[in-house]
Amino acid sequence: MATGLPTDVEQPELRAWLEGRTGLDHRPRLRWAIDQVSRQSIRACHFEDQLRGARDELDALGELAAQEADAPQVVALLDRIRSGHDLTQAEMALAMAEHRLGQVRSRA
Repeated sequence: MATGLPTDVEQPELRAWLEGRTGLDHRPRLRWAIDQVSRQSIRACHFEDQLRGARDELDALGELAAQEADAPQVVALLDRIRSGHDLTQAEMALAMAEHRLGQVRSRA
């Protein structure tokens, strides 16, 4: 509060403001939040597509995947499928961006 900044400004938004890419009144903050939801949604879709692609590729290998389970390509596909870490992170970031958008909208 002592800085004159809104108390709920997060670091990426603050950096964008310092770089002149956004403002801190309501309309630019709303646009910023909508843009973040859009970006995180695209990111989550990308990782979901990557995961689906790895599953499809493994399925296409069929029994060969089981026979060559120690082949580097099969191991990489299995690791990508098992981890799902990127998708989980993207989904969490999307949920946080959506929550943030709701907060900004409620201040209108």
